[in-house]
Amino acid sequence: MDAIVRNVSDLTPDERHVYENVLGQPLRDNQRVLVQLVEDASRSDASQPSVLINGADDLPEWCTIWADLDDNEIAELESAILQRSDSRPT
Repeated sequence: MDAIVRNVSDLTPDERHVYENVLGQPLRDNQRVLVQLVEDASRSDASQPSVLINGADDLPEWCTIWADLDDNEIAELESAILQRSDSRPT
């Protein structure tokens, strides 16, 4: 997959504004932005391995990142994700 790493301090003001809007938070000069392109799992090759997680079969292998988390940890992550998405400008 293709990945791009940019130092925030090297961004033009317009580029920085775009990244801040996309990420939903202000950037600091001592940070880097990593942008990575990944294949759309819904359009990927049917030969991609599937795993069984909490009774849900036919999930892609990358879903195993949730396998070691308990319900409380998942709820905390979900809350943070929803809060972040609600704070994005529309």
